[in-house]
Amino acid sequence: MSDDKKKGSAAAAMPAAMAPPGMINKEDIPQVLPILPLRNSVFFPGGVLPLAVGRQKTIALIKDAVRDDQVIGVVTQRRAEEEDPGASDLYTMGTVARIVKLLKMGEDNYSLVVQGLARFRVLDLVQEAPYLKARVDAVEDKTSAENVEVEALGINLKKLAREVIELMPELPAAATELVESITHPGHLADLIAANVDVPIEEKQAVLETVDLKAR
Repeated sequence: MSDDKKKGSAAAAMPAAMAPPGMINKEDIPQVLPILPLRNSVFFPGGVLPLAVGRQKTIALIKDAVRDDQVIGVVTQRRAEEEDPGASDLYTMGTVARIVKLLKMGEDNYSLVVQGLARFRVLDLVQEAPYLKARVDAVEDKTSAENVEVEALGINLKKLAREVIELMPELPAAATELVESITHPGHLADLIAANVDVPIEEKQAVLETVDLKAR
């Protein structure tokens, strides 16, 4: 049975696509979300993530989500080896996601692609079977993206990103174009955090940083 995990290394290549942050209004995020636990990776708003799914709870979740055309919550596990995570096994900040593609690969294996829409915080679990559901609170960025200091930090971050890409010939040429196309400082920080080769705990810390200047 396969894990619910990202295919390939996060540091190996830039995402194939990124969507602008804030693609879903806060009031459109349900108060209760089905929760998909994620191993060995942190999913950010704006990201597009391919996942291999094999756990029975997750299969039940994605079938219901696709049938009802509903968004889900993606939350990273504190310990990747935990097979049946509960509230204490999950971080409390995650990403609201839309399933954009689903393929059945075998009897108990699915491949899906999810698109990140917004941050949310888990308040408490309200269901454990047939899959996890949690009462959640939508989280918005603090500090305006138009703040002069935030804009300056964003410009410097983009400059550093270009320099790093030039030093990594294994990255596709489109990586530079992708970085240049991003105008929102918080979105740029999320993109870079998703792709740098650092421990999961550090990526999660970025996800949990809602102050744009600090992020």
